[in-house]
This record gives sequence, structure tokens and C-alpha cells, in this order.
Amino acid sequence: MKVLALCVLLCAMMALTESAVWKKIGCRYFAYIATKMSWDDAEQNCYQLGGHLASIHSSSEHIGLKALITDNASWNPNVWIGGTDRSRGKVWRWTDGSPFVFSNWCGKEPSGGYATWQRCLQMNYSDGKCWDNLECWGKIPSICVRD
Repeated sequence: MKVLALCVLLCAMMALTESAVWKKIGCRYFAYIATKMSWDDAEQNCYQLGGHLASIHSSSEHIGLKALITDNASWNPNVWIGGTDRSRGKVWRWTDGSPFVFSNWCGKEPSGGYATWQRCLQMNYSDGKCWDNLECWGKIPSICVRD
């Protein structure tokens, strides 16, 4: 019975994991994941691929990620990145543990009115791909990072 449960769990994890094509931007590798997932599922998928949802440390990385999205999507989608303020309300952190030294918030973001629900970070659909907090259960594409 334990073997069956393990097989079911392994199959479920494999079904969740999408393969990735990694592109070097600066000193790190990033991958655009087209499959729409919740923020938690996207982080788990990135972890299974050997990384995390993307942390963005500089303007040059941000510009590189905008190009990565444009090169891989037929439209300009919102995408999950690895920021969250779940553990410390209003204190944003990256899932990979790196410092939050760069940001590109959209005007009036992170939003306060819905902040109790909007705990996860996305690059929005605009050409500038500014950052916006969103409900974590929304299903959108994502960006993974690994060293």
C-alpha cells in the first residue's frame, strides 16, 4: 500500500512539473513556464526543475525577463515571480532567500485595499512588466530561476 501511495504521489508531482528551456541572463538562468498554475504550484514546479520562482535583483535582469517573456509567449501575459509577503505582512521577500534589493512596482502597488488576499508577486501584462501583488490562487504562467 505504501508503494502505491508513493507511486501516486510521484506521478502527481511529475504531472505538475513542466520541462523548461533555460536562458542565461546575467549570471543566472531563467525559464519561462507557459502552463498556468497558482503561485504555490508554480514555486513547486520551479523547485522540481532545480530552482525557485524568479527573484529579480537588477534593472538589467528585469529587462532580460521582459525579453524572455516576449520571445516565448504569443501575447503579453502576467507571470508569477518569487516575491511574497505571506510570512511577514507587508515585508516582501524572495522564495530563494535572496535580499529584496530591486523592485519595479506599478504605481500605487503593492495595493493596500486587497492586501490581505494579495500576497504573491506577478509581473503584470503591461509592456513595462511592472510588479503587482495578486491573490496566490490565480493561475498564470511563471518565470523560474536557478544558479
